[in-house]
This record gives sequence, C-alpha cells and structure tokens, in this order.
Amino acid sequence: MTIKEAILNVLEAEPRACSASEIFQLICANKLYDFDKGKTPSATVQALCGDFIRRNDSRVKRTKVGGGYLYYYSKYEVQVLAALEDLPGEVKGVSASQNRSKDPRKSWVERDLHPLLCTWLNSASDDSFTKTIRHEVSSTKDDGSQNWVHPDMVNLRLRLPNDSACQALHGLLNKSDSVILSSYELKRDIHSDYELKRYFFQAVSNSSWANYGWLVAVEIDENKLREEMERLTQTFGIGIIKLSTDAFSSKVLYPAKFRPLDFRTIDKLCGINSDMRDFIDHVVRLIDAQKRYVDSTKAAFRQFCDYSMSGDEEVEHYCKNTGIPYEVED
Repeated sequence: MTIKEAILNVLEAEPRACSASEIFQLICANKLYDFDKGKTPSATVQALCGDFIRRNDSRVKRTKVGGGYLYYYSKYEVQVLAALEDLPGEVKGVSASQNRSKDPRKSWVERDLHPLLCTWLNSASDDSFTKTIRHEVSSTKDDGSQNWVHPDMVNLRLRLPNDSACQALHGLLNKSDSVILSSYELKRDIHSDYELKRYFFQAVSNSSWANYGWLVAVEIDENKLREEMERLTQTFGIGIIKLSTDAFSSKVLYPAKFRPLDFRTIDKLCGINSDMRDFIDHVVRLIDAQKRYVDSTKAAFRQFCDYSMSGDEEVEHYCKNTGIPYEVED
C-alpha cells in the first residue's frame, strides 16, 4: 500500500474532516504504512494530502478551518459541511454562513449542477436517461493516469420510430442507429481564455468515447470568449451549453459534432467505474427488451438514473436549498 492509498483508506473510514496530522496518526495507528525510512513522515503526509487537491482528485476535498486545512472523503461532504457549520466562529475563523452572506455562490459545488442539467435534458424527451458518473467509486490508483478519463454525466437518448410498421422493421434491423450516447463536463463558470482551454480539453478527453461531447457551465463570458469558443468547437467537435439555474432556459451555444462510439474507451470506463458499467448495462437491457417489456425496462432505468425535477417551482426550491442563485432567463 502506498502513502496515498493509506490516506484514502483513512479518509474513507472517517466520515469527518481530518487534519494532515490526524491522518498521519491514524495511518500509524492502523499500521497502514511503515514510515521508518522517512525522515519527516508527517510532512510527507501533509504534502500528499495537498497533492490530491492540486491534481483535482474528486475523491478528496478540503476546507480551511482557522489557520489550517482539514481533508475529507468527498462522499461525506454533506455531513462534514453540516458539522463545520456548527463550529463556533472563533474556531473556524469565519463561519460558512458568513461566507454565504458575502457570496452565496460559495456554498455550492459543481456537482450541485447535475440535477439542473438532468432536468433540462430529460425535459426535451421521455426517452432521455441521464446519470452522474461518480469519479470516487472508480477502482484506480491515484497515479495521475485517470485524471481526465471520467465524464461528469452521461446521457442516453433514444430515437425510436412512432409508426407501428416502422417499429416492426426497426426491430428486425440493427438498432444502434437509434441510440445516442453523450458525455458532459460541468463547470461553475468560464471567464478567462485559460479556463476555457483547460475545461474544453478536459471535456475532449473525458468524452472521447461518446457520440457527442459537451462542456457545460452556468456563467460564461460569451462576449470575451466567443471567437475562441467557436474555433475550438469547430476544430474538436465539443459542444458548449450555457446552463441556466432555472434549468428549463438552458441553451446550446455551440452544437457538438457527431462521432461513432469508441468501444475501447467505453470498455475501459466500465472496467474501472461501477456507475458507468451499470449505466451501459441498462442501455443494453433497454435496447434488447422485447416490446412488452420496454415500459418496465424504461421504468427500471429511470429509477437508476438521476432524479429529474418536474417544474419551475421544484427547481427554484432546489436552488434555494443548495445556495445556487436562481435566475429566470428572459
């Protein structure tokens, strides 16, 4: 077991935020790693904890409390932030509620946008199925090789014929032409040329397997970045979506280009990530379902996929609860 694997082992076992010093002590107490050869083992642990953040490893997050950082496993984020909210102001330096009063956007993260994108995608069709792919469930070592492999969200859209005669013909022929798989990379905002290029090529990498790849953000400096967005989209085929916080007013700024599925990359993703594997399993079941089982197969698929909100009132309520500024587009 490497030191990084030991850090992850500790954080996954502790549903709370821990300092680097605490993590080091727990590694030693549980005999997860032998530090005998290291001259400054606690400093090594502290540096590697920070390395998770620098590498944007979605499994580990940190928060500043007082004069230092506490680290936690991302799946415990809700209870960790709730616990920190109850700390007195003199302990954490400045309370989360004070931070929110200065800038309400500080209280929400990129993954909070997933229900909004899911709602918008599913509102366009009853045959749309959208799922978050949790990076933290992947069975990969943190060696940096999988950083830009996982999509944030995936979507299946079926284009099935309505006429009964055409349905019968479709059932006899190859059904692959009716299946559209898309990949989405979500960001809070894109304001600079540097951010645009970094996020765009992250989307290029994470969506290489899909028919369509998309970069999605709530705030985009369209006037400043219009020319570069157009150039990148035309060259690499990744589309750009401006996600509205009222969900239903979201719009495509630049369309994505169609490309055939890359089954080698799909195989790789399914091999390392259970969310992706289960999503593809549901796709296969739906495509192969006999006519009398299609409705029940769709229902099971929807149960597996992300929740889709039903109207403006529910979306507004969700945004207020998460701290996302709710703005109705004209």
